[in-house]
Amino acid sequence: MTLENLDKLLTELQEDDRIKIVEGKRDQQALEAFGIKNIRKIKGRLSTFMSRIKEEAMDVIVLTDHDTRGNQLAERLKELAHHEGIKADLGYRKKLRMLSGVLEFEDLVSHYEEIKRKESKKTR
Repeated sequence: MTLENLDKLLTELQEDDRIKIVEGKRDQQALEAFGIKNIRKIKGRLSTFMSRIKEEAMDVIVLTDHDTRGNQLAERLKELAHHEGIKADLGYRKKLRMLSGVLEFEDLVSHYEEIKRKESKKTR
């Protein structure tokens, strides 16, 4: 896991205009700390939430956590998105997990700082 690859992925997310779907406020705040915009927290019933998303976009990025609940939500959101005719991209979710090691996106900032410290020690 290199800082350079993680930075590149975060920059891609910053530049991507698609809606990013997260589980809660702290996940949203963590992504916003990296300048990522157009984030929607899951609110209410998933089917109603996805119907509202359909009014805004036909292509979204799902960034739920990598715990049991987050994995279940990701699969359910993917199913509901398909039903609504929305493309649900889970690729960034998998890549962020692989590059950062975080299970919960709310921990992304602290993990990023830890990776940054380790990388800086290597270059000394």
